[in-house]
Amino acid sequence: MDSNTLGSIITNPVARKVIYSIYVVAGLALGSIQAWYGDASPEWLPQYLAVYGYLGIPVGGLAIANTNKTTLLADAVAYDDSSDEQVPTETTVAD
Repeated sequence: MDSNTLGSIITNPVARKVIYSIYVVAGLALGSIQAWYGDASPEWLPQYLAVYGYLGIPVGGLAIANTNKTTLLADAVAYDDSSDEQVPTETTVAD
């Protein structure tokens, strides 16, 4: 499977939206339970949080596979107002 066919994992955008929505709602529910109980959380909660984190890998992969690479590249390019040339945006990372 090359990068051109990765977007064909789940081609239906409605199905992807349902998957993303379920993942977000599950995260909100688990996070709320953890915040509510604090240190006295139910013994099942750490296992559920671990599974939730592990499921983030395929959900994130699905999102990346269905991201429009052309749009991302266009967003990363800035326009110089003094000319019609496109100039790459410089990003610095502070230590």
